[in-house]
Parts: sequence; C-alpha cells; structure tokens
Amino acid sequence: MSTDAKTSSEVSTSSSDVPAPAPVADLVDLRRFVRRHVTVILLFVVSGTALGGVRAAAGDEIYEASTTILFTNDPVARLAGFTDDFSDVGDPTQPGSTMQTRLRLIEQRSIAVAVTRQVGAEESPEELLGRVRAEQDVVSSLARVVARADTAGGAARLANVWARTFVSAQAREREEAFSRGIMALRRELPATRGRERLQLARRLGRLRTIQATNIAPVRLVTEARPPSEPVGVKWTVGMASGFLVGLVLGFGAGFLRDRLSGSTTTIARAGG
Repeated sequence: MSTDAKTSSEVSTSSSDVPAPAPVADLVDLRRFVRRHVTVILLFVVSGTALGGVRAAAGDEIYEASTTILFTNDPVARLAGFTDDFSDVGDPTQPGSTMQTRLRLIEQRSIAVAVTRQVGAEESPEELLGRVRAEQDVVSSLARVVARADTAGGAARLANVWARTFVSAQAREREEAFSRGIMALRRELPATRGRERLQLARRLGRLRTIQATNIAPVRLVTEARPPSEPVGVKWTVGMASGFLVGLVLGFGAGFLRDRLSGSTTTIARAGG
C-alpha cells in the first residue's frame, strides 16, 4: 500500500471517529428514546389529558360578581381648605390618599365581621375575606368589590352587601370625625383671644359647613348582578394541565423502563 493510500485511509478513519456535536447527539438520543417508548408516552398523555378534562368538568362551579363604588373628592372641603385632623386614618377623600390605601380599607376585617352578621354566614370573617377582593377599575377613583361563591345569586349578594357595608362604615366614620372636630374646637374656643380666637371660629364655621353638605366620601355606583356563567377552571385548562402531567409521566416511565432493561441485561450477561 502506498503512502498516499495510507494517509487517505487514516484521514477517513479519523474523520469517522469524530463525535457529533453535543446538541446534535442529544437530539438523536431523544429521537431514539421517543421511538422506543412512543406507546408508553402516548398512553400517559392520552390518559392525563382525558382525566384532566373530566376533573375540570366535574369540579365545583365558582361564580364571581362585582359591584362598583366611587371614592369622591369633596369640592366643598377643598374650597374651604379643611383637612381632617381628628381621624386616626385621615380622610380618604383627600387628594393625597392613594387608591391602594382605599382598596385595603375595603378589605378590612371589621367589614368582614359586619358582613358575616348581616348574611348569617357560617364562615369565619377570615374565610369570608378569602372570597372577596378589591381592585381598582382602570385608572380612576372607581373600585370594584369582587365576590366569589358557589352560586350566582350568592356571589352577587355577597358583593352588594360588602359594598353597602363599606359605604355605610365610611359615612359613619366621616360623621364621627366631624363630631370630634367640632367638640375639639368648642373646647379650645373659650380659652383663646384676639386673632387666634377668630381663626378658630372661622375653622369651626368651615367644619359645620362641610358637615351640612353631607357629601358621602364613598358611594355605590353599580350593584352586582348574578353572573350568567361560572369562572371556575375551564375544561380546556384542565386538559392542558393533564397533557403536561401525562407527558412528564410518560417520559419518566420510559426512562424507568430503560433503567430496568439495562439492569436485566447486565444480570443476564453476568449469569451467562
């Protein structure tokens, strides 16, 4: 054999021994794995998809209803230049307050306790809070009280009672704040003289004017109506979840079969 023939033979041999790139080798191994266990994988995928759809269809139906409330900015209060210094939480109608604070006020435990008494629910206030949430309606001073229940009428009733209870509580707190402010100014007025007395008297007059306007800090805009269909897990979502679970289990079963067959082959070779 000539030198050139030997060289070409060595080159062809060395080139055939060069391993394929890692990504290509992984894809080849995956293809071979799927071909070996395609029956098992399909069995798990089909079973998981079917069970997921059946479970979603047979699950409890959950209905969701919402009512809308409006947080108002009192124009009379702004014109008078009066801010509430007599409330622990401040006046929620003031421009400096944030919508996130207002939403947390809607989800107070005290509101849940009052609603529990009104509807005669067997649930605890904490459990009732788990079925109600407050969210902002786009970018505005509107907020939505969203309630969930296992019936359409129950969801609408819970949302409406919750919203009315919150509106009443806010009006009551506002009236109490006015009363505290008037009493505080009346106590200070006799002990003052001159210009300070005049300023307190003006402030007392402004406070009485604002109280007389009786503008609600929060009002109900739209009441909740029973929804026409549930918002629980859809059968398509259940089937998709079942498909993914079946796919994972199918690949796991195939991997286990490879391990077991490998162990069996090793034992057979050792025995032979």
